[in-house]
Amino acid sequence: MGTPFRSVVLTIFSLTAMTLILALPRPSCHAQGKAPGPSLDRLVARVLNYWELLLQGKKLQAMSYVEETGRPDFVARQMPSFSEPRIVRLDPAAGGREVLVTVEVKRTIPPLRAPVNWPVTERWVFQKGEWFVVVPKASPALFSSGKGGQSAASAEEIEARKRTILERVRFDRTEIDLGTIRKPGSASAPVKYQLAGDESMDLEFVNAPVDLMVRGMESRQLKPGGPQSIELELLTANYPHGKVEQEFTILVSYRGASVPYQFRLSAQVYAAVSCMPPALAFGAGEKEKDVLVSNNSSSEVRIDSAYSESGGFEITPLPSAISPGQAVTLRVKLVKPLSKNHRERLELHFGAAVEDMQGLTIPVVVQPPIQPVKSGPEPTPAQIEKLLRKAPPPRSP
Repeated sequence: MGTPFRSVVLTIFSLTAMTLILALPRPSCHAQGKAPGPSLDRLVARVLNYWELLLQGKKLQAMSYVEETGRPDFVARQMPSFSEPRIVRLDPAAGGREVLVTVEVKRTIPPLRAPVNWPVTERWVFQKGEWFVVVPKASPALFSSGKGGQSAASAEEIEARKRTILERVRFDRTEIDLGTIRKPGSASAPVKYQLAGDESMDLEFVNAPVDLMVRGMESRQLKPGGPQSIELELLTANYPHGKVEQEFTILVSYRGASVPYQFRLSAQVYAAVSCMPPALAFGAGEKEKDVLVSNNSSSEVRIDSAYSESGGFEITPLPSAISPGQAVTLRVKLVKPLSKNHRERLELHFGAAVEDMQGLTIPVVVQPPIQPVKSGPEPTPAQIEKLLRKAPPPRSP
């Protein structure tokens, strides 16, 4: 299972997350005998290894990636089934010695039948020369507590609470059409709701469109009274030219019961000149990529030249003229070795501005090879007990 998982991660690793990790300090040349500082490559490898072990069901081996004080809580928790984990965001803090890592997985959450994207944010800390994930006392989003807590409600009580949600919550619409949005602008629309009674209810957006912002809410709760409004704003900077149509769910919860409300968002994103894919990621061993540049305007587009700071890319054919409504395929070749996790912007310059566009900018990332996970045999009960007694944490190979 390890090889397909890493292939998926390399293909869809979010470019936004890759940009954010530039804030982490790069290891410099250390004095003889001095312990190395936080390493970007090491952090990414540790996160990927940890989640691959969880995906394989090797929870006890994954425990070696958990900060020592959180290991008993980690072992006590039950982990629901999930699939397709991928890193979507990294937020450095504490001078690069702490990072909030958001990994998105697919989960099936009753009463929903289809899998939904479920983000899990964890704090990784650099301690004793290594990265470890911190497991808080309160259960994170993906995990459920294996002991303690409130007694579970009966099936009859859950059904009664679901009926309460359905009776009290009203949304004014489920179809949201934002019309035509000129990239990289945004558009917003209100969704009005009314909540009867005098108790708040929890709210969660599930499988929401990329860059959908929620305005006008002080907390993740629906407040009693009404009518009240939730403002939904779609940012288009990361969207290609064309139609956006996506369903998402607002999950309303009350005393342990949840009811899903299905919504559909649609919009037409317009860019005078666009490209697909909107960004390029060169995996290990890849030397060339194709980019389809489309002219969506009523004027001819002429691409005269290209520029990259490293000079490590060759683009052909140039110059290229594109008639209105037509497209051309450009081949981007990697012509000289670049450093691991190299990232920069490839600029395509137009001969004349098209609807105020002087050119196109394409983010480019050259990704490093990922080392395979080396896992030994399953630990014995005696070894597990030793780990839980705060034995020195094993170092990952």
